[in-house]
Amino acid sequence: MPAMVALHCARAFSRIEAIEIGLVLDPRDPFGPGSAVDMDLIASVGPSPLTIHDGRWRWLNGGAVSRQFNGVGGFSHVGQAVGLADLLSLNSCGANAIRVDVAASATATSRVNGRPSHEVIIEITGDHTRHGHGRFRFEIVDPEGYASLSARGVAIVVETLLGHGERPPPNAGLHLPETIVDPSHFVQRLAALGIAIPAD
Repeated sequence: MPAMVALHCARAFSRIEAIEIGLVLDPRDPFGPGSAVDMDLIASVGPSPLTIHDGRWRWLNGGAVSRQFNGVGGFSHVGQAVGLADLLSLNSCGANAIRVDVAASATATSRVNGRPSHEVIIEITGDHTRHGHGRFRFEIVDPEGYASLSARGVAIVVETLLGHGERPPPNAGLHLPETIVDPSHFVQRLAALGIAIPAD
């Protein structure tokens, strides 16, 4: 899901230097069993997550694995890089640097009112077609948590697989999500499902 929103946001850029995504998973937000298995699998891969650095695929080690980023409300989080499939999708943007980090930390809503949520922070550095060169930030929050946002994303893709999307269903095979659902349509559907998506 983060890659689909990032690909949508990336369309507002004529050139992209870097894409950094920070995911904040609130410890008070319970995972579903499938998500728990995914996280265990990611952890079992080892301490060297895959990223893109200086235009090349790179395994990170040591202190380079960690990254500090600000979540919603300016709260600071320390995340760990993860080699999610999102990197494969984001590589199409031609950025010299791409990484995804996951932080297990209290989200802004959890700190303010005790209700955990799920935060996705997308930061793109490059030449924006309307705002010039700079580092641009996009925040997505699902107040119902990680499992809810993941389920919404899956439902949007399944819509197309069942023939109810804006594209015809794909042929059998292994597909990245953006080859099944256009990222802008994906964002529109998320908005229709109640997820606030930042403007370009």
